Amino acid sequence: MTRLVAVSMLAWLRGSRGLVINAPSALGKKSTAADVIATIKPDLSGKIAIVTGGNSGIGVETVKALASAKCKVILACRNVAAGKAAREDMYRRYDIDVEELDLNDLASVKRFADRVADVDLLVLNAGIMALNKKELTVDGFEKQIGVNHFGHAYLTRLL
Repeated sequence: MTRLVAVSMLAWLRGSRGLVINAPSALGKKSTAADVIATIKPDLSGKIAIVTGGNSGIGVETVKALASAKCKVILACRNVAAGKAAREDMYRRYDIDVEELDLNDLASVKRFADRVADVDLLVLNAGIMALNKKELTVDGFEKQIGVNHFGHAYLTRLL
């Protein structure tokens, strides 16, 4: 699950600050986000990252990897209690804030964006799939495209 994050993170790290990093051949399609950070050893001090859905699955690995590189991470999730529990269980030594963001509701996306002052890295990880029946977002979109695409697109535009 973390392999996709590793590839995305490697691509971002290669382009950040105009650097081109020749990654060792040890990094590849089986590399995890932690492998990339351990190999490249970026110093993300002073950088701020937002990770949507950072309280479970691939988001957890992304948050841990970025935070281990001294990046301040905003864990954006619809269930703040779950986000705080994840932070307490796994990230005690890192600089991680938990903020409410419900991609099912564009007003929630707007409120979140209004609270965020700066961002250097935006990881659009949250999503839903395989709904058993047709469901709609608060704004009337089909839920899967509304959450996975429209919510993230609106967040990106606002930031």
